[in-house]
Amino acid sequence: MARDHFSANTIKSCLHILDTLFDKAVRKRPIVSNPISKALKRELRPYLKASSTDVKAFTHEEAQAFLEAAKDRRLYRFYWWAS
Repeated sequence: MARDHFSANTIKSCLHILDTLFDKAVRKRPIVSNPISKALKRELRPYLKASSTDVKAFTHEEAQAFLEAAKDRRLYRFYWWAS
């Protein structure tokens, strides 16, 4: 799981979903313990913190290129308004 590929929120969401599913499986007894251990959570902790590089705004040129590429899309007006 590389930080380069997933945001901290994506990793948190996946971890939460898996932890919840495994807890439910333990309660219903198809498995005896949750493999999402405290040790694994501790190991993943550095990936769960957002870094300053997680969000980057478009440059003016990138925004113009995006709007040009999206001009035939259903949400174009929203993109244009948000820019």
